Amino acid sequence: MRSGGGTGVSGERTCGRTAARHGRRLAFLLVLPLLLLLFPSPGGADPADTIGISSEARALALGCVATGTSGAMVFYNPAGLTGEEGLSLSVSGGHLWSHLDGQTTAGEGFAELAVRLPLFSAGGIPRLSVGLAAQTPTNSLYNIRMVDDEDPIYPLYSPREQRLAAAGGFSIRPWDFLAVGMALEVLPQVSGRAVLDLADPKGRNEMHVQAGYRLSPVAGIRVEPHRRVKVGLSWRGENSTDLEIPAEVTAWGLVLSARVTAQAYYVPHTLSAGVAGAVLEDLWLEAGLSWYHYSGFPTPAPDADLFDTTGSDTLGDTAATSTFSDVLSPALSARWEGPVWLAAGYRYFPASLGRQTGGTNLLDSDRHTASLGTAVPLVSYSGIGALLLTADAAFSYLPERFHYKEDIMVGNPGYPSIRSGGWRMAASLGFSVLKEGTQ
Repeated sequence: MRSGGGTGVSGERTCGRTAARHGRRLAFLLVLPLLLLLFPSPGGADPADTIGISSEARALALGCVATGTSGAMVFYNPAGLTGEEGLSLSVSGGHLWSHLDGQTTAGEGFAELAVRLPLFSAGGIPRLSVGLAAQTPTNSLYNIRMVDDEDPIYPLYSPREQRLAAAGGFSIRPWDFLAVGMALEVLPQVSGRAVLDLADPKGRNEMHVQAGYRLSPVAGIRVEPHRRVKVGLSWRGENSTDLEIPAEVTAWGLVLSARVTAQAYYVPHTLSAGVAGAVLEDLWLEAGLSWYHYSGFPTPAPDADLFDTTGSDTLGDTAATSTFSDVLSPALSARWEGPVWLAAGYRYFPASLGRQTGGTNLLDSDRHTASLGTAVPLVSYSGIGALLLTADAAFSYLPERFHYKEDIMVGNPGYPSIRSGGWRMAASLGFSVLKEGTQ
C-alpha cells in the first residue's frame, strides 16, 4: 500500500512514508472486520485465461478460437456455437494444484457446466445457436483476499481464481462460410457502508451491503473459406469487480471516517485470433495468438483512506501504481475428431509483470502450458445421440525468476531479493451428452 516502486528509502522521505504506511494500516484495520464479514474465507487472473473453462478449452491450451464448438465458446469465440449441429451438454468436476515459490496451495476444486443449443438448422448446418458456460469453486461462489502490495503475492493467480465465472451468448450463421457471435460475461459488484462505535457496544453499530453485477461483452467471428480451413477472431471486453466500503468509526469521542476501495478482480481487454487447417480428414491443427491488455490491470492491494473532520485525507498516500504490461500469447493445438476425440495443446504466456526491484512484491513468471484431453463414447444410439466420458489435464511450468531490490529496504518481505516460479496443474473428469440435430 505504498506509492511508487523503485524509490530509495532514506531520510525524511522514509519517515513520511513510514508514518503514512502505519496510518494506512490503521485505517485498514478499522474496517478489516467488515471485509471479513463480507468475504469469510480467502480464496489467482481470471480462470478463463489461466486454468481454462471447459474440458475442450483446457485440452487445447485455450487454442480454440477457430475450432472450438462447445458452450464454453461464449468465453473464447461465441461464433463457434454454430460450429456443430445438435445439443451439447457437458458437466465436469476438476482440481487445481499450485506450487509457487512463496505460496503453496494443496488443492482447490471446481465444477463446470457448458451448454450449446442449436435453435434453427438448415441444410445440415446450425444457423442460430445459444450457449451458456459457468465455472465455480466447490467451496464457495466467490472469495476475495486483498493484501498489502509489499507482501509476496502472484496477482494473476491466487487469490483471483476463486470466483464464479459465467457467460451466455448466441451465434448466427447466415452463410455456410460465415458465423458471428455475441456473449455477455458477468462479474458481481460490492458496495456498502458501515458505522461503528468502538467505545460503546450499545452505540450505533450498523452495516449496509449492496451486491450488484457488471456485464462485459464478448464478440467473435469465424470464416470457413474452405471445408478444410477455419479462421477465427474474437474480442473480450474489460471487466472488474469494484469494492467500496466507507466507514464511520467513533472511538471515545473521536470520529474517524475511513474508506476502503479496491478492484478485486480484473478481466483485461483481449483480442484472440486463430487459423486452423485439416491436415487429414479428421485431424485439425490450429495456431493462435492472443493479446491481453494487462497494462490496465489495477493494483491488487486495497486503498485505505483515513479522513479528518475537515474531510481531508490525513494519509496523503495511495496504493502502488500498476507495473503490468501488455502481453502476446501464442498457442498451438491439435484435435482428432475420430471415434474417440483426442486433443493436445501448448501455450506460451510471457510474464506481464516486470522485475520487482522496488517496494512492491507482485510476482509473476513466464508460463509454459502443455495440455491433453479426450472424450470417449460410453453409449451411442444412431439417430438419437451419445454419452461421452471427458477427461483433460493442463500442466503449467513457470521458470524460476529472481527479483533483486535496488535500494535498502529493511523490513520489506522481499528484501534483499525474492524469487518467483513453480508449477500449476488443472485436471477434470466429466460427462458430455450429444444429441443429434434434426434438419
